[in-house]
Amino acid sequence: RSNRVSASVGSLDPVVGNATDGRRLIVVVYADMVDYSRLIGLDDADTLRRLNTLRHALIDPAIREFGRELVQTGGDSLLIAFGSIDGAVRFAVEVQQQVPRYDEDQPSDRRIRFRIGINIGDVIPEGTNLHGDGVNIAARLEAECPVGGICVSRSVRDHVHGRLDLSFEPIGVLTLKNITRPVEAFVLRLDKREGQPTGCKRLRPVLLGGALVLLVALTATGWMYRDFWRPHQTTQHAALLEVGLAHAPRLSLVVLPLNNLGGVDNDTVDGITEDLTTNLARVPGLLVIARNSAFTYKDKPIDIRRVGEELGVRYAVEGSARKHGDAMRITIQLVSTETGSHILAENYDISREGASYNVDDVVHQVAVALNVRLVYIESARSVHERSENPDVDDLIVRAQAIRFHVSSPQTQKEVVALYERAVSLDPSSVRALAGLADAILGSILIWTEDPTAPSKLKRAEDLIKRAEALRPDDIFVLWNRVYLLAKLGYCAELIPAAQKSIELNPNASGSRLWLGYCLMSRGESDGAIAEFKQALRVNPRADVWNRYMAIGHGSLFLGHYDEAVSWFQKSMAASPNDSALAGAGYAAIASAQALEGRLDNARHSGAEAMRLLPLITARSYWPFSVSGPAVAQVARMRDGLRLAGIRDHADEDADTGVASDDALHSNYESPTPNGLPGARTIHTSELQALLERRPLVIDVSWPYGKSISGAIGLWGAGISGDMSDAYQERLKRKFAELAHANRELPIVTVGWNAERYQGRNLALRLVALGYSNVYWYRGGREAWETADLPETDVAMQEW
Repeated sequence: RSNRVSASVGSLDPVVGNATDGRRLIVVVYADMVDYSRLIGLDDADTLRRLNTLRHALIDPAIREFGRELVQTGGDSLLIAFGSIDGAVRFAVEVQQQVPRYDEDQPSDRRIRFRIGINIGDVIPEGTNLHGDGVNIAARLEAECPVGGICVSRSVRDHVHGRLDLSFEPIGVLTLKNITRPVEAFVLRLDKREGQPTGCKRLRPVLLGGALVLLVALTATGWMYRDFWRPHQTTQHAALLEVGLAHAPRLSLVVLPLNNLGGVDNDTVDGITEDLTTNLARVPGLLVIARNSAFTYKDKPIDIRRVGEELGVRYAVEGSARKHGDAMRITIQLVSTETGSHILAENYDISREGASYNVDDVVHQVAVALNVRLVYIESARSVHERSENPDVDDLIVRAQAIRFHVSSPQTQKEVVALYERAVSLDPSSVRALAGLADAILGSILIWTEDPTAPSKLKRAEDLIKRAEALRPDDIFVLWNRVYLLAKLGYCAELIPAAQKSIELNPNASGSRLWLGYCLMSRGESDGAIAEFKQALRVNPRADVWNRYMAIGHGSLFLGHYDEAVSWFQKSMAASPNDSALAGAGYAAIASAQALEGRLDNARHSGAEAMRLLPLITARSYWPFSVSGPAVAQVARMRDGLRLAGIRDHADEDADTGVASDDALHSNYESPTPNGLPGARTIHTSELQALLERRPLVIDVSWPYGKSISGAIGLWGAGISGDMSDAYQERLKRKFAELAHANRELPIVTVGWNAERYQGRNLALRLVALGYSNVYWYRGGREAWETADLPETDVAMQEW
């Protein structure tokens, strides 16, 4: 810094008034951006774009709110002169608290942060400059501040102490450069998440070239508003920051205060605006202007294009509220700030509950609808404007738009490919990392043979860890951790992860769903049902059939049989063309009816379940791991299935009449032959003795439930194909590792039961690889459950 600090302004007469000695007592706020030169060196265009967003979305509105008017020209520092100490401190607190919200998606070494100093003292106007120790002391206090903090002089601290509910820590009497008298200083630490120590940090002064922008804002009545940048200014940074709407983030909006058209309390209407802002602000990748900034437009004539320019957003949400019979009707409109055209217009009726309105569900529905529409619009715009050279944001928004459509294997591949490109362009983009992990996890199909599943799970976990290292509290990153644990079936770890996800984002429908499943798996069905119902409330359009089915099972476990039947019927009605779901639904209904004593109805429902699912058994109906009270609940449900006429388990000794062959079958769920060439079929009665020889036991079933003690899970290793395919080569490498090149080692392959081909397929593949002691356990897990033998969780491995 230079020895003296001065502020250049357009005209100081309205600022300091007409004091006869030329002096004026004001409150000076001085702020400096940390590491400005380094960030400009890394990426000048992006740094200036983000600075501009902060100016339009946060700093300018905060100055208007706390300082009323702005008089300013160019420069390289942030200097604000207030006529009110309270206003100055409130402004500084607002800025320091809100700044981190605007670049949470940035790596920690690229985030914009400030230090702020505040002092009260005399200033002397000279032409277009301000001089005096009042300005210099504020600048020196800023240099003593921790990142994200506020340092103030004793006079400022004494004025606000005990009135603004702020805790200032003393840092002693400082000797400041070129200030003749010592200054007693205090620090207010606001952003502890940045990892800086509490208290003031003695830092080397930084050149003025590392500061943000020179601002002077004054609060005396009648001050005139002046344009932030004047046309005649020609400094480099001033020219670069003359942007506005042209550099608005693609997914950016402001929720303007709703108009009250009558019959509704003003606080209720303002609350809807604030709740909608909060809901939208939780959407990853969507920049939403803070409430304080939006409310500066309340009760004023609004030019949407000017709003977009002033706040740097592409879209605005506006609307109204009025009484409508016994309800409140809100009208919501999404408007382009570039064209002024209306993109979306919807009416929502909110019912009254007692003395207040039930706004939460409607507000969430509005937020979801707005986000989906924005993604579609910006995706189409991206393809149109940058079809050949998309950037990271383009790729992400295109992937999001595809994911909002009905999912299919082809669309899943497209989404993964888009996110892969985004990650390659910016390996530090949290949105890209989390989006790719989510897409990979979504492509793993639990109920099918997928030999790539273990490697996909490993890739997803690596991506999630990278995203967690960059932004551990991001709601999308938290969801991905829950999703990964759900795919693995790790309920013990999933429950706290889901609870954290929901704490930070109450609208986390997926986290609530999986939390409910895990609670139900340990016998806490009351809590599970509450989570399932809340998942329905916050996301009433996403796969409701599985929410209904889950609530039905929870009700069945609790013995609420009529309720259970009703929920199972709702689930089947929600997906009428799914015969497998219908079969599972009829089976559950049969169990509930049988346990309630309505055996005739139960047998009818059981017969329908067996018609739709010929291979259904009581033991295979609930293959997931359970513990505690859930063990007895699942056993009682299976008793109901048996009472309804559904068989207990597949007979491992049954002669199905299917001829033995050496083919790899792709119709995985169908009756199997009794034997297979080159290997031996082993039954439950013989398996215990074989286990004493410590064979290699391979379970190819899905990764939930229990299996033979010591089994290794190779998910998808029983896939069909032929002996010369890529999977055979992968198995060759994997079993060389597992068997330590011992081709005489006994190997037992396990599937679900005698009516599943996966275990048999794997046995045939191993025979083709030259292993001479291969056993196919035809009884599988089902028969194992009928024997008094030890069980264990399957330890899944990558292959």
